[in-house]
Amino acid sequence: MAPLRKAFGDYYDKVEFVEADMLNAESLAKAISGSTYVVHTASPVVFNVPEEELIRPAVEGTMAVMKACSASGVKRCVITSSVASVLAMAKADKPDPQTGVYDETCWSNPARAEGMHAYIKSKTLAEKAAWDY
Repeated sequence: MAPLRKAFGDYYDKVEFVEADMLNAESLAKAISGSTYVVHTASPVVFNVPEEELIRPAVEGTMAVMKACSASGVKRCVITSSVASVLAMAKADKPDPQTGVYDETCWSNPARAEGMHAYIKSKTLAEKAAWDY
């Protein structure tokens, strides 16, 4: 918790940290109910597991958080993502190497010929789902 204490500074004592089951929409709705603001920071980070064990909780959990926030009238929901969702583009889709500028049109491509690690795919698909919501 030390990094969160440092990040929130004087606000740390005003923040309520809640644990919920990412694959249980009811658990998330209960955890979010009555909240004004939500910061969603969870996503599985494990290796050597079937990709569905990363993708399903990342995508379904993110969507359940957003739906629970909408249903509870949350003023703002912040979803932390990862640079992984934009930097694993297909080689052909990368920005001009002379400028190196990435913008809102840059996304990692889960179908890229180069393949993609399941964690990167899960972060990309979860963030795209959030933006689509």
